[in-house]
Amino acid sequence: MNTENISLPTAADKKFFFSLKFFKLLPEKTREIVAARMQPLSFSAQDRIIHQGDQGDAVYLIEQGTCNIVVEKETGERFQVAERGPGDMVGEMALITDEPRQADVIANEKVKLWKLAREHFLALVHEHHDLQEFLTELVATRLETAPHTADRTIGKYRIEHKLGNGAWAIVYQGRHITLEKKVAVKMLKHQMAMVPEFHDRFIKEATIIGNMLHKNIINVFDVEERFNTLFIIMEYLEGTPLDTVLKKEGPLPADRVVDIFRQVCAGLAYAHERGIVHQDIKPDNLYLMPGGGIKILDFGLACPFGSENFEMEGTIEYMSPEQIDSYPVDARTDIYCLGITAFELLTGRQPFPAGDIGKLMEMHLTEEIPDPADFIADIPAELSACIRKCCRRNHLQRYQTAVEAGQALDALVADTEQQPRARQNMSSLYLFYDDEQKTAVTELLEAFSERARAEGIRFRLADFDNYLN
Repeated sequence: MNTENISLPTAADKKFFFSLKFFKLLPEKTREIVAARMQPLSFSAQDRIIHQGDQGDAVYLIEQGTCNIVVEKETGERFQVAERGPGDMVGEMALITDEPRQADVIANEKVKLWKLAREHFLALVHEHHDLQEFLTELVATRLETAPHTADRTIGKYRIEHKLGNGAWAIVYQGRHITLEKKVAVKMLKHQMAMVPEFHDRFIKEATIIGNMLHKNIINVFDVEERFNTLFIIMEYLEGTPLDTVLKKEGPLPADRVVDIFRQVCAGLAYAHERGIVHQDIKPDNLYLMPGGGIKILDFGLACPFGSENFEMEGTIEYMSPEQIDSYPVDARTDIYCLGITAFELLTGRQPFPAGDIGKLMEMHLTEEIPDPADFIADIPAELSACIRKCCRRNHLQRYQTAVEAGQALDALVADTEQQPRARQNMSSLYLFYDDEQKTAVTELLEAFSERARAEGIRFRLADFDNYLN
């Protein structure tokens, strides 16, 4: 049996609250507001504080005594999975979901604790952004450490481990539960998800990419809304971001830059035909796949042609003059960003020195980029001229479309293809297997084919069904 006291917390009570991690995450004024919402409760030995299967409606902070966390299986067997004591929090998932409780919480002895109702907490969250960061930490902890698959499930997908943590989203590797297919799961952080414009932008990114189908643009499969935030389910990429490639390998050979440039142009042309400007083309957002394919990522800043960039969205090192000046953006904006990217891939440095943001912005607005040939010898003249034209300050002097920019390097590709090739060898491999082994053989050949392409080896497969019959 519990008893409840509706009196406000005393100074001694607040001292206890403010010693806890939950409160340490909050600024002082927010601590006071949350503390005022806490309700004191007491339980006797063997009382159930939380009942497995009940709707999650509150979180509890233990001040005195200990509790057991007990799970009842479908067979009726009961297992103690943990013990909690003074300073611990129980039932914390109620702060992010009202799903049924996963376990009983039973008092070992007389227990004094404090209750924070879910409805009261969520009301505070919408008013105080600091609490939203705590929500993100709770969700991330659950997705990354929960031992039970159900606790790491988002819709049809199971979270496996974290891939990266950005300013406004966390990306996880996941897997489709039924198809066992790898996916990437992008979770919007709560401090963004609870701001309508960012929430809408996240949905917009999923909608934009979800309606695109191009080999040079990442695929989006699904969107899930859970735990007071949003998740985009995307294609899992087995490659490496170009900024990482650049750090590991240094400046890339001209022929590789040409190939990357043309692939990005192809993907951008597809997006531009649909009236979409990416606005943030840079090495971080270009993924190099095994075999040399390129995927364009992160359409989070994408917008329709003619949009005005009042908030200076983009990455300043790659930002076009019209983005900095908040003028309307279009295909030529992405062409400028791509030109800066190609310059960096080729030379290993950016055309304008980073550091002072104000000076960097001024250089984008008032100076033409230097000739890449000033930094790297033996650059094909066509490539150097192409990069400089992409980055003209006056957008009328740039290539007007991504198709035009890509075609500017056709001559270099043609020259490469006309070069005499070294003598090539061919080997044959015969596999003999039964019908029930076809699936295993197919998987084996797919893995072999991927490795072969990564090594630049051409691979051809021919089937001879019932060859021995």
